[in-house]
Amino acid sequence: MAVLGNIRKRSGLAVIFVGVAILAFVLGDIGNSTWRNPTSVGVVAGDKISYIDFEKKVEENLEYTKQSLQKENLTSEEIYSVRQNTWNQLVNQIIMEKAFEETGLTISQDELTDLIQGPNPHKYILQNFQNSQTGSLDRELLMNFLQTLDQREPELQKQMENLIEAIRQDRLNTKFNVLIGKAYYMPSALVLKDYQLKNVKASFNFVAQSFTLVPDSLVKVSDKDLKAYYNKHKQNYEQEESRDIDYVV
Repeated sequence: MAVLGNIRKRSGLAVIFVGVAILAFVLGDIGNSTWRNPTSVGVVAGDKISYIDFEKKVEENLEYTKQSLQKENLTSEEIYSVRQNTWNQLVNQIIMEKAFEETGLTISQDELTDLIQGPNPHKYILQNFQNSQTGSLDRELLMNFLQTLDQREPELQKQMENLIEAIRQDRLNTKFNVLIGKAYYMPSALVLKDYQLKNVKASFNFVAQSFTLVPDSLVKVSDKDLKAYYNKHKQNYEQEESRDIDYVV
């Protein structure tokens, strides 16, 4: 009872103590969250993907998706898919850029210009500047767009910038894949063997019978046969040395 009385007398002090402890915990958590507030959404091959850059790219892809689908608003599933694809896009871009740098692969400005407005433009150009009637490239539309690009809305300028970057990335990927393909070597003997396995065929008849149907009396196995079999297969029956120990606790 005396103990309970002491507790009652100090109940106010206990409440204050608990309150201070909770406040310290909250403030400490806020402080930690401030210091730990992530400025990046991930790290790929040592490079950080900042939250701002990621969200900016997501917004660009969301707008592009809306235009492609001709929708004002996207469903939650579509938004989730865009965010996932954006993340994969950034990861792939970082990894491949490092590979391009290590292998010395580049795209010159002349090469990029040729991919955009040359005689055989990139497929992305064909898709975005297509004649609706013929299905082929509308070169007049393309050239007019390029010549007046600096006069168009910032959104269109940004979309064209992203399109050109996508063309550059695709071309670099193509070069990289060709480089890898040429670096792969298969000896002619293996090529011939692979061809034979895939193309050489044979037709034959055979008879099969289970060994359990053969009477033991028809098969004679000598000690010499057993020893020869043992010597040939004894490695299949090797066991680690062990001990059996009996003890009393």
